Amino acid sequence: MNTIPQNNKNKNNFMKSIINLVKQFKVINALKKANCYKEKGICVHDIFCCLLQLVYTGKSMYMNYKTEDNTDKISKDVVYRFLN
Repeated sequence: MNTIPQNNKNKNNFMKSIINLVKQFKVINALKKANCYKEKGICVHDIFCCLLQLVYTGKSMYMNYKTEDNTDKISKDVVYRFLN
């Protein structure tokens, strides 16, 4: 069975386009007005961008954890608190 290589260049370009979208539509300002903030840890901007990335790539959080090798992974508890 052959493995399909992951293309990090496409992933980085995709994440840049998500960040540009969030900046262009001033989503972070809307989140601040809705009292969405964190006292410490990963910022709200990063959490929101990662969730958008999951939605548009069609990955689940579990598969993202398995395929990503980032050291600053967002735990499922952080995501659930953010969505709550």
